[in-house]
Amino acid sequence: MILDTDKIEQLVNSDEPVAKLSKEAELGPTVINHYRKGGSEFDNMSLKTAKRLMTVVNKRSTERLEISSNLTKNN
Repeated sequence: MILDTDKIEQLVNSDEPVAKLSKEAELGPTVINHYRKGGSEFDNMSLKTAKRLMTVVNKRSTERLEISSNLTKNN
């Protein structure tokens, strides 16, 4: 898996509710909050946390592509 730190940071800093993001990434809400509030630096993020967040990024990208593809087929 390739980890795109920019995309991970965008995801964490999005307007996504902490509860929803933490559940989807299988992380505790405090982990997300630490990064959002600056209590933890993205440069020091554990590989485990980065992988879980990147999995969410990839899943959402795939879902967007499928929706886009379906819309194109239906037109």
